Amino acid sequence: MKKPTKPLPYEMNPYHVFSAFNEPVASAMAQSTAAFAKGMQSLQDELADFTAKRLRHDAETLYESTRCENIEEFTKIQQNWLSKTAEDYMEEAGRVMGLSQSLLAPMSEAGKTWAEGEAESSGQTHSAGASAQRRKSTKAAAPRRQEAAPGPDIDRH
Repeated sequence: MKKPTKPLPYEMNPYHVFSAFNEPVASAMAQSTAAFAKGMQSLQDELADFTAKRLRHDAETLYESTRCENIEEFTKIQQNWLSKTAEDYMEEAGRVMGLSQSLLAPMSEAGKTWAEGEAESSGQTHSAGASAQRRKSTKAAAPRRQEAAPGPDIDRH
């Protein structure tokens, strides 16, 4: 017959340890997920607006080209269309890049906030200064290697 075991103390119970770790992670993930969903919706709206704008402009250009009386007019319309299209795509690329950066910023901030909270709760510091100080003290403690003495010059003829 198996001897009954005593329950673990609260602080050693894996469930409580895991939940204490998981709560900040879950909170950071929830914040990140919400920010990501909002950012993706903004990105989708931007791309839909851009597509509608381009289709309108393309339709106008097509209509204009049906009214041409000679090749010079048609060439001018085509050149204007190409110039405007390139300009629109360059502007849109800038807007999409800005939206993409703003999409990732809240997730990065949530992760940083969680990491800082973890560092404070464990008594560690994750600052650049602390990392540099640790590297410096590690270098000072490391034994120095002796450089090999230069060998005799050998004259090869």
